[in-house]
Amino acid sequence: MIRTTTEYAFRTRLDLPYEQAVANVTTALKNEGFSVLTEIDVKATLKQKLDVDFLSTSYWEPVTRLWRIRP
Repeated sequence: MIRTTTEYAFRTRLDLPYEQAVANVTTALKNEGFSVLTEIDVKATLKQKLDVDFLSTSYWEPVTRLWRIRP
């Protein structure tokens, strides 16, 4: 597990499959009295809204630029 802290966010990288990581984090949040209000499928949303096939991290830079430009 790798942790990074900035002035406004926390990031933790887990060596788990995505589905298992989501389940573990959801359980940990519930144990602390929190809950997940919504889940967003970024891949499906990018395809639907921008017709972008999110295949690799090489798409992150142009996509984040689009998010800043388009509401």
